[in-house]
Amino acid sequence: EGGVKFARLAVTAPTTISFTNHYTGKLDLTKVIGGENKYTGAEAKTYTLTLEPAHPTKLDLKSDDGAQHGLSGKKVHYYTTDPSTTEELTIGQDGKISIPNVSVNTVIHFIDLPAIQWKVGEDTSGAAVTGYQLVQSVTDKNNGVVVNAAHWNGYVTGNEIGSTATNDGIVSVDSSLDSAAVAKATVTNEYTRQTQMLTVSKIVSGGMGSNTDDFSFTITLVDTT
Repeated sequence: EGGVKFARLAVTAPTTISFTNHYTGKLDLTKVIGGENKYTGAEAKTYTLTLEPAHPTKLDLKSDDGAQHGLSGKKVHYYTTDPSTTEELTIGQDGKISIPNVSVNTVIHFIDLPAIQWKVGEDTSGAAVTGYQLVQSVTDKNNGVVVNAAHWNGYVTGNEIGSTATNDGIVSVDSSLDSAAVAKATVTNEYTRQTQMLTVSKIVSGGMGSNTDDFSFTITLVDTT
């Protein structure tokens, strides 16, 4: 415009050009125990938490010919207490991540999860406790995620930015220019003691007693756990 033409940029000295792509985000994942857990031993257990794409049909999960364009095979990192000491996990062929040996009240701080919606869950096969009914729930929210996220999972629900309902187990790990932005999810196991009906019957036979006599019974709890 105005007669000014495009001019080629000439680089005449050694030059470094850096690019930063904000395609990953943070997630704090917490495991807690609720309900009647005093005698369950559940707080002493360790658990396997899981993450998987909430909408796998929208994603390329495969990494063909060694190319890392899909989720499968990518590495993600987390820490529990010391940010300078991280652990590494590999995303499976189905896009799923398993986090084993998670202790109760431990917070798993993921620092570089792909910026998509993740469904949070748990492998409950080892979480059951004999005599108790287990109900699992997941709550989630996002803190500080940018409003105008350019990728497909940017949205606003009420006062929560980038988050779905807080009890659906789906959390949005958004790309964000705010380094403090972090998604949060909590997996809770509620244990409720199972109850059954006990019927005690007394039969008098042999002619040595009366059907009208009163009898006293003592019921002793053997398993006090």
